[in-house]
Amino acid sequence: MTRDYRPAYQRVLDDLQERIAAGDLKPGDMVPSEGELAEEHGISRGSV
Repeated sequence: MTRDYRPAYQRVLDDLQERIAAGDLKPGDMVPSEGELAEEHGISRGSV
């Protein structure tokens, strides 16, 4: 397993961009909440 050294906020941003590119998030869709993103990524809400 390789370690991801990107800052937490960058990992969240990259994840959202990937979801948009994949079509999982479309115009008009709700973006996951701050709490949901924090839980998904195992980080604090402040990092989100």
